[in-house]
Amino acid sequence: MSKKRKIQQLKCIITDYVASMIAWAGFFFLRKSTEIDADTNLFSTVVNDHTFWSGVLLIPLFWIVIYFLVDDYRKPFRKSRIQEIGKSTIVVLVGSVILFFLVILDDNVVDYRGYYKYFIQLFLCQFVMTITSRLIVTSIILKRIREKKEGFKTLMVGSNGNAINTYTELNKKENLSGNLFVGFVNVGEYEHYSLDKELPHLGDYNDIPRLIKEHDIEEVIIAIEQSEMSIVQSIIAILEDADVIIKIKPLVQDILLGAVKTSGIFNVPMIEITPTPMPVWQQVIKRFADILISMLAIIIGSPVYLDRKSVV
Repeated sequence: MSKKRKIQQLKCIITDYVASMIAWAGFFFLRKSTEIDADTNLFSTVVNDHTFWSGVLLIPLFWIVIYFLVDDYRKPFRKSRIQEIGKSTIVVLVGSVILFFLVILDDNVVDYRGYYKYFIQLFLCQFVMTITSRLIVTSIILKRIREKKEGFKTLMVGSNGNAINTYTELNKKENLSGNLFVGFVNVGEYEHYSLDKELPHLGDYNDIPRLIKEHDIEEVIIAIEQSEMSIVQSIIAILEDADVIIKIKPLVQDILLGAVKTSGIFNVPMIEITPTPMPVWQQVIKRFADILISMLAIIIGSPVYLDRKSVV
């Protein structure tokens, strides 16, 4: 993982923590305002309540854990506003339900409608602060990508017509994809490479694993000629263990015939192969299941083992 990505992840975590602090403080003030008399000073009542401060410090940690479990911090630079709104809505809703049962359900409420009111207040406070902070962060990231201050280090596999067209399309101002090309590798041996005029020639496709480590490559775009298509499987096999996103420029006839499913990269059609490691929450469940099954196997099998040992 690059240093820039680690720093951005830390920024996202701090932003979420602060947003959750403000959200919980707002919810606490709203809740207290309905519990005290009109003559009582709300501000002094809240700040002198030790549960307020413990909540402000600890509740955000709960949200950070939730965000980690759903892999919110894995790709800090690959975010969109629509994606943030959709995913955050679901995560905040689920987190609010959990928090409601853990913290709020024991509160003294006059009737059941008070619970609905508290839940809606909790959800709205967290939702508004989360969405606002994340949209600000995402907008800043997208602006830096448009200005080419941030991006994804990319290696082009291909050297002639298809590679030139792909490079040109991806670097159009209106279609800026965030790809920062470090160079290209050839697949076939040619006397001259058309892409030489635009990017440095770093070797052939067998050098890809070394180049990924040397240049901290995040994306590999395969844009080779039709005559070289037989080598695509070999290239993908080389990239199998690499933690990079692979994008392949399909042939026009493949798109027209519907032979491939494509995802648009800013209007540039690409077949995308993304490494999908197991999400954190699945890793936790798998680890827990492994331990539980092992313990059950030991408990169930121990009488047999002890009997055999006593016979021996």
